[in-house]
Amino acid sequence: MNRILAHAKCILNEFDGHEPVPVGEPTVGNLAMVTFSPAPILWLMRNVLGRVRARCRAFAGSCPMLPPAANAAQALGTDPPSLATLARARASSQSPEHLAVSPLTAWIGAVTALSATVALAIAVTTPARSGNFCTDSCLSYPYTDAAAFVPRDYLWMYPATLMALSFLALTVCLLHDARPEHRALAGISSAVAGVAVAALAVDYAIQLAVVAPSLVKGEMRDLSLWSMYNPHGVYVALEDLAFLLFGVAFFFLAWVFAGRGRLERALQRLLFLGAAIIMLLLAGLTVRYGVDLDYHFEVWAILIGWSVLIATGVMLVVLFQRQQRSGQGLQTEEPGPSGVGEQRLR
Repeated sequence: MNRILAHAKCILNEFDGHEPVPVGEPTVGNLAMVTFSPAPILWLMRNVLGRVRARCRAFAGSCPMLPPAANAAQALGTDPPSLATLARARASSQSPEHLAVSPLTAWIGAVTALSATVALAIAVTTPARSGNFCTDSCLSYPYTDAAAFVPRDYLWMYPATLMALSFLALTVCLLHDARPEHRALAGISSAVAGVAVAALAVDYAIQLAVVAPSLVKGEMRDLSLWSMYNPHGVYVALEDLAFLLFGVAFFFLAWVFAGRGRLERALQRLLFLGAAIIMLLLAGLTVRYGVDLDYHFEVWAILIGWSVLIATGVMLVVLFQRQQRSGQGLQTEEPGPSGVGEQRLR
């Protein structure tokens, strides 16, 4: 007991700024100092404050008046390598070299890839009924014999419509996930995608709600201009416009993935390549065929555009899963009302 009281006296004097006194026999005065001195309260407050600051240092990184990293580790009772590991994980998540993909982005990417895959599978098994790709029993103007192919030839438009809407939602999600310096380009991509999706939605709605029922009921008057079997009708014109805009949207969306990660670079190259092929294809085929463009651009643009969307959706899901495994789900936000940077889990 005497030794414990003597050591307590040394510790209290040290926190009060006095030199430690030699260990000796305790006196009534020493015992009174141990009992009534405010030093234990100060020591307790300093200890608690050190632990709070150390936690703030480890998980937020922006608490004012923080102790050095070594003191934080000592206050936490952990080794410095543990703090270093947390710091590396946090730096990786905030690094401008990586894009933090949100769970919603991954889910919408999966829906986009799945719907595009289903639409492509149905479309490639639907034989061409007219135009330059038709090889047998081709329809001719005014395309009124197409009632026999309803609804078989129109089934692929349902998943294609879902794919288009999912792509628009995907561009909006990537606009939210993009780093600040890339959000303007992501916004342009989202706007262009909105126009493209609107054109496709109107085009497919006319086919499903107007042309197909009219063919079945024999209401053929002025229908040939709107029929998808007309290689230079309104349907093909709207699809050509829509997939050209898809290429433009791919070009601006590619800048969102301007990081140093291998998968991000692959995504960027894929989108750049898809955009370049679509735009150059339209220019080349227009020069080659002129007014006889027909289905030449539409078929190839659908094949390229849907393939890019399938690959993009799958790669976004893989990128999200990798970031979850490596602990890159934290993204630093702008300073909150308290002036301290806030974090959220993506």
